[in-house]
Amino acid sequence: MSRKSGNPAVLRETPEKTLPAAIADYRRWVRLSLDGLLAGNTAAWKEFRRRRGSLRKAGPIARRLFEWEEGFLRETAPIQTVPRAAMCRIGGISPSALRSYQDLGLLGARPRGKAFYRAEDLKRLQWVLFLLRELKIPASGLSLLLSFESINLRVAALSRSVAANLPIHYPPPCGASGSGQGVAEAAAGGDKVRREMFHDLGNRFHVIGGRANLLRRKMAGTAEAERNLAIILAQLASAEGILQDLKKNLLPNENPNAEKDDGAHG
Repeated sequence: MSRKSGNPAVLRETPEKTLPAAIADYRRWVRLSLDGLLAGNTAAWKEFRRRRGSLRKAGPIARRLFEWEEGFLRETAPIQTVPRAAMCRIGGISPSALRSYQDLGLLGARPRGKAFYRAEDLKRLQWVLFLLRELKIPASGLSLLLSFESINLRVAALSRSVAANLPIHYPPPCGASGSGQGVAEAAAGGDKVRREMFHDLGNRFHVIGGRANLLRRKMAGTAEAERNLAIILAQLASAEGILQDLKKNLLPNENPNAEKDDGAHG
């Protein structure tokens, strides 16, 4: 039974049995639009808010996708400093997971031994969990993406611009995540930078895959090594798939044979 006007059309067209497909489509769209979201593109944020807001209301199956965020939304008091225990409680993660995220560089740089996190660190954790749990981006792939200064700076700017007790699709203030450069200017001059980033990432994936396969050959017959190498290669394949999706969206006119040519000389 469909509801009356006032509800987004997507809800009337997304019964429970089709939600897995709707969730997959949502994840695909966000992954492909991530560059625009991180750059503060107004149109991208408007569409993100519409899609995510609609899906959050689409029934219990869809709501489970967003359970990771509940701890953040329950925080009503203004947040200035956040103890480690509170970071774990709000994020619904263990202390060892928090340390792992820190070691992978997902939470940005902070002084060693510091007892408290900042409000922007909590918001950054919200972004990290969004990417890991909601979009299913592997931690290794996310660590590689955040190793690029331009991407890391955009996430840091977003983390400073919106409170952590607001949903991740709550848009940032106009220009909060940008560098002062207009979206059109950034797009016009950014293809070369993006192409270099994709090439660099592709080379890293190539090295990782090559080393893993070399270890597999040298340690053949060792069950534990085989199991862990299979996990590494599976995560690598997943990260490469995400990279290709991003490349198709951000470099739509790229020659498909260029990557093969580059790889032949890598």
